Amino acid sequence: MKIFNRDILIRNAEMTDANTLYKWWTDGSVMEHAGFPKGLSTSIEKIQKEIEKYNDRKRTLIIEYKSLAIGNFLVILG
Repeated sequence: MKIFNRDILIRNAEMTDANTLYKWWTDGSVMEHAGFPKGLSTSIEKIQKEIEKYNDRKRTLIIEYKSLAIGNFLVILG
């Protein structure tokens, strides 16, 4: 999936995003808003395995602004 609007791109997370997702997800100051003030307990390897399992019903999307990753969200369909 790729959605463009001006300087914003929403796209599927890729293996190259695993390090960035790890940094975000394990940082309590980043994850506090989602109810995880201590961050998530995960590893780069676990994130990579999840990315490998993506399908049409479940995946993480990356939000980029001017080619800089600024956020993510999980999509789970019915």
